[in-house]
Amino acid sequence: MKSGVSKGIIIGEKRGTGGFGYDPIFLPEKEIGTFAELDIAMKNMISHRGRAFNKLAETMTGKE
Repeated sequence: MKSGVSKGIIIGEKRGTGGFGYDPIFLPEKEIGTFAELDIAMKNMISHRGRAFNKLAETMTGKE
């Protein structure tokens, strides 16, 4: 089974306007901006969904 994990903390105030759901209150580990503050390329590189998708793509193309 392929999966992805995003470590971080939930903060007490909304920051940023990008993303959806919990993005404005989730501060990823080792980052200074919430998911809503990060550009989409960075978010996709570190988010659990982005990591899971990359693993799926690797499996489908045989590049594991």
